[in-house]
Amino acid sequence: MANESKYKFTDALFNDRVSWNYLKYDYNKKCIDVHILHNKKRVDPEEYSVYLNIVDTNVEAEVNDNKLYLNFDNGNCNVEIEILEKRGFFRTKKYIRSTYNYLPRKITCFSQTKIEKKIVLVGDENWDTIAKFINQVFE
Repeated sequence: MANESKYKFTDALFNDRVSWNYLKYDYNKKCIDVHILHNKKRVDPEEYSVYLNIVDTNVEAEVNDNKLYLNFDNGNCNVEIEILEKRGFFRTKKYIRSTYNYLPRKITCFSQTKIEKKIVLVGDENWDTIAKFINQVFE
């Protein structure tokens, strides 16, 4: 598989009250990391420092009832992501709404964002589950 980078990134998917969070797939470690991005409008994740902003590794993904569930931090954090449609006069726009839960402190944060680019499939079951779900925005 020819790829221009050893990492694949998603757009910013959810907010945890402090910063936006996105996912990174590492071909070498074959795992998904959660990273933070303080201002999702100004920084391209491909140019962002990929080592200084890791929140957690080994994200687990599951799709159930048209919702994507992400679990990380040994089960302390979970994110529920769903795709919503907003109807306009001439076309329908799709965006994602996420609910971030940090269980030890009972913090819940809601956010919604528009996905700008498709997520590339890499052959990893967890990553491809996330990619196929998020790519529904472009259908």
